[in-house]
This record gives sequence, structure tokens and C-alpha cells, in this order.
Amino acid sequence: MIIYIIGLIIGLLIAGFGIYYLAKEKDAQSKNIYRVTTVIGIIIAVFFVMRMFL
Repeated sequence: MIIYIIGLIIGLLIAGFGIYYLAKEKDAQSKNIYRVTTVIGIIIAVFFVMRMFL
């Protein structure tokens, strides 16, 4: 259970930092990289939430 919570926190941190830098960045190529980073963080967070409850 602890591993799932740690994984959830890591996923949320990755998504949060991705959103933060996505809002700050002006370059289109950099925005694409931060958008992918955000999506990966959300996928990680959703995966660990599902693992906690299933």
C-alpha cells in the first residue's frame, strides 16, 4: 500500500511540474515536451490509484 501511495505522489508531482512549466513556456516545441510530461504524470497517477482500489 505504501508503494502505491509513493507512486501516486510521484505521478502527481510529475504532472504538476509539467503543468507549471507548460504555463511558463512560450516555445511551441518546449510546450509539446511539457504536455507529454504532464500526460505521463497523469497516467502514472491514475495507474497507482487504480492499483490501490482494485
